[in-house]
Amino acid sequence: MSRLRGGLVALAIAGLTVLATLPLARIYHTHLLTWLLVGAAIVPVAISTALRRLPAYPVAPVSVLVLAGYTLLAVRLSAQAGQVPGSLATLWLDAVRNGIPRVLTALIPIEPQPDTVLVPVVATWLAGLAAAELGVRGRHVLLGYAPPTLLYLGSLILVGPNARPVLWQPLAFAGTAIVGLAASGRTRLAGVPELTRSVRLSLRVRLAAGSSAALVLILGLALAVAPVLAHRVGHAPTDPRRYVAPPSLDAQDENPL
Repeated sequence: MSRLRGGLVALAIAGLTVLATLPLARIYHTHLLTWLLVGAAIVPVAISTALRRLPAYPVAPVSVLVLAGYTLLAVRLSAQAGQVPGSLATLWLDAVRNGIPRVLTALIPIEPQPDTVLVPVVATWLAGLAAAELGVRGRHVLLGYAPPTLLYLGSLILVGPNARPVLWQPLAFAGTAIVGLAASGRTRLAGVPELTRSVRLSLRVRLAAGSSAALVLILGLALAVAPVLAHRVGHAPTDPRRYVAPPSLDAQDENPL
């Protein structure tokens, strides 16, 4: 994969990771979480792309170290925005211990505080790191789309019925994925100049046949799944918060006066 194509694939992966976080950011108050997630999506992809010439083993430790610093920054900014008192270390440890239940039980719109921003930031960072390692270093672009897709699905599930659908986001997600696939195509065949014309023709025929078979399979799955999805269009998605018990409050918590 050439440097230009690799850069386009990296941009596509970063774009997919950013787009995957947008549904979740819509249920947060202010745009602080949006910008934190944009950084958490772009920085790990940039690190993996910059270190792709090196062996794979130092990439994860470097990325995790930068992630630790980024989470401290996210905790500090969210604490300042929410006027949450306490030392940085105390707030960070509390967010690590209680981040998931706080996100699931917070009132919507969620206030961006240390315990409500840490988990989305870490999940976004890990998705970007995994996608970049698979798509840029491993050159398995389609497989590299799996982490952002799972992140997107998780965001939609977590949002549930608490935000109206936005049509341009899934369209932009699909378009960005197509750009990355187009940038990664036809590199292996062009990089083998010693093949004869007949062998090249045979390979092109096989590639065309494989692509056609994959297209037929996708269309068949679409035709099979479309009726089921059509019946679900009019139904509101399930809110995952209904399955989480809210934290118990004593009289002092309910009325500190």
